Amino acid sequence: MRNGSIRSTVALLVCFMLAAGLLGQGIGGIGAG
Repeated sequence: MRNGSIRSTVALLVCFMLAAGLLGQGIGGIGAG
């Protein structure tokens, strides 16, 4: 794995967690968001 790949994965994970948090607030909380 290259550094760029890891960085992209981390960025994607952060974006996903952010989206999950927003969705959780709207639906009622899917996880620890």
